[in-house]
Amino acid sequence: MKKTILFVALILNFGYLQNSFAQKNEKEAAEQKKLADFNKKNIFDEAGETQKAKAKGILPSDIKGDVEFLKNDFSSKKALEKEPHKHTPYETPQDFQETVIYLNPNKTSSIGCPNMGFENYNFTGWTGGIGTVATGAVLPVYSVTGSSIVNPAGNNVSVVNTANYHTIMTRPTTTNNIYPTCSSYGYDSVTTHLSGVTHISDVPFVSPFSFDPVSVRMNGTNANYRGCRLKYITTTSATNKQVLFSYACVLQNGGHPANQSPYFSVEVRNEATGLILPGCTSYTFNPVSSLPSDSLKATSSPGYSGVSYRKWNLYSVDLGSLPLGTNVSINFEVGGCTQSGHWGYAYVDAECGGIGTPYANMCSGTTFATLVAPPGFNSYQWINPLGVPVAGGTNDTLIASPATPGQVYSVTMVSPGGCTVTLTDTIKLTTVSIININATSSCAGGHSGVASVLASGSNGIYTYTWTSTSGPTTGSVVGTGQTATGLAPGSYSVLVASTTCGSATATIVVGVSPPFYSVQNKPFCGTSAFIPTIGGSAHQWYGGPALSQTLIPAPVGTNDTLFIPAALPGGVYTLVYTTISGCKDSIKYTLT
Repeated sequence: MKKTILFVALILNFGYLQNSFAQKNEKEAAEQKKLADFNKKNIFDEAGETQKAKAKGILPSDIKGDVEFLKNDFSSKKALEKEPHKHTPYETPQDFQETVIYLNPNKTSSIGCPNMGFENYNFTGWTGGIGTVATGAVLPVYSVTGSSIVNPAGNNVSVVNTANYHTIMTRPTTTNNIYPTCSSYGYDSVTTHLSGVTHISDVPFVSPFSFDPVSVRMNGTNANYRGCRLKYITTTSATNKQVLFSYACVLQNGGHPANQSPYFSVEVRNEATGLILPGCTSYTFNPVSSLPSDSLKATSSPGYSGVSYRKWNLYSVDLGSLPLGTNVSINFEVGGCTQSGHWGYAYVDAECGGIGTPYANMCSGTTFATLVAPPGFNSYQWINPLGVPVAGGTNDTLIASPATPGQVYSVTMVSPGGCTVTLTDTIKLTTVSIININATSSCAGGHSGVASVLASGSNGIYTYTWTSTSGPTTGSVVGTGQTATGLAPGSYSVLVASTTCGSATATIVVGVSPPFYSVQNKPFCGTSAFIPTIGGSAHQWYGGPALSQTLIPAPVGTNDTLFIPAALPGGVYTLVYTTISGCKDSIKYTLT
């Protein structure tokens, strides 16, 4: 009897143990699955994606770029999930709030081309889209996959961000072109040359030819057949006879033929006919089929072998020969390689207004004339009324002495792309007039605004008087040069005068711009990280989750440089500081 009871007990105990082991195994399996799901959701499987790329038949030369895109896309989507606001192309900055509060920006003073220079900090007036590239006969062929501008991640995002195809880029008050921190201070870190042992960036985010501190980046360092477009239409008028555009491009050479390689193109078209305007109005760049006139330079930036770039260049297109009321478009397009592993991106900007042909200034009672050619050309050669090249006449401005009204001068100009155009003008008596006036906005409470004026009509010296016409400084003179700097938000008037040619006045408004806000990845190794900054004052660091960051107390959190002793990938730190112009700017760093 005792043996029977003992046997039953052993059986029951064994069953209990089996059940316990089963429950333990189920629990461990559940934990492992939970961990696997977490890793799949939060950790990029680089080895797995590399195997998938090989299985898809992607060329060995393109696998690294293809997987790098997927890695960037993974992190970009994770970052976008954490953002409280998904941006749209035409929103105004006061519609949303980031780490800093965006205020209502200035509105463009140009009637002919509002927001052509992105001065409203959005894409109002512009259209665009996204696409893919495939092998073509001469260059890659662009296929439309979307007819909207795509920028859900907002302004100033990193060049590796994949959520944006079109990104508004703004100039910070403090700039620095020294690698590797240059990308936090207004310069591209991929486009550097070596000076001694220092890598120096040649490409600022914002065009140096821009009237405002805003430009746009198209695409980024992401392959996967990506391409995108931007287009603006302006209408010719008595005050709008010229289009100016500038761009810089960055192209990765993957060793493919030209019809498979990254490219950038720009065209100026008559919208009524669909034809490209005659003259120097279209350019295409490709790292394989480039010419010496393309001025493509190999980068020295570490990790970017095979990448070449072209620095910002300015171009001018004359619209004066078109009937008033003609619609003219400027079209930008950029694309990566057709084998999925290499990328191309560009920075673009545009303006309109003013005079696109040479003009002569000659005051009554004088015996000489000043002739001025349009900007945006690499070389100039003036030709006198007899058809003879003027010795030394190789600048955009020529002093003709003696001069007589009715004489005809010509100028032959060569564009940065090697295109040649010749234009003429007849000398006549003139008086001072203002042909263009522009202003950049200032941050709220600061004095970072700039205003500039362009006058014609005098063959002598112009004098300039800028006067504040609003606020507590009303009536005070704020500048006596062609450009006035350090301006606070408000309205200003300028008087341009010349002793024998009269005077002219105009007014301009310096608006309120959003504070500079950028997002940067900060690589680190080991268990600690070091984030240096440059310039400014009143530094305050914040740390913690992206949506609920908390202030890091002094003294650690009030230094211009932050040391993180226990750093982790994905850690987010934000710096808020005051610039020398009194602006409150912010930079968000994510540790990688």
